[in-house]
Amino acid sequence: MFLGAGIMIPSVSAVSCPSDSINGSADSLAECNIEKDDSFWPTITTIINVVLGLIAVIAVIMIIIGGIEYTVSRGDATKTKKGRDTIIYSVIGLVIALLSFAVVNFVLREVFDSGIKNKSSYIEVINTTERIG
Repeated sequence: MFLGAGIMIPSVSAVSCPSDSINGSADSLAECNIEKDDSFWPTITTIINVVLGLIAVIAVIMIIIGGIEYTVSRGDATKTKKGRDTIIYSVIGLVIALLSFAVVNFVLREVFDSGIKNKSSYIEVINTTERIG
């Protein structure tokens, strides 16, 4: 079974792109006309997203632990309060993690614009194309 799985996995190798492409070689033909962003902002964005994702996963795990504590408290007021507080603080942490994820991605996208580098020339090309067509 494992030998068959090895045969089905495609090998990854660089392909040579057409002469009019942005990149000379890429991992696939689909990446031939995609500009490589060598700046450090995509790396920072990825790190921030991973950290916030881990925080969200930890918050969900803590909600489950709080639920278990609450369930097995058997009516003991201190254990019930501890379980309830764990759930409440975990939900607050989860909401903060989700909001910070949204805010960080919005700010990084707007401030450092990981999209088109020169928007004015891009808009000019579109307007020129519309006038010609």
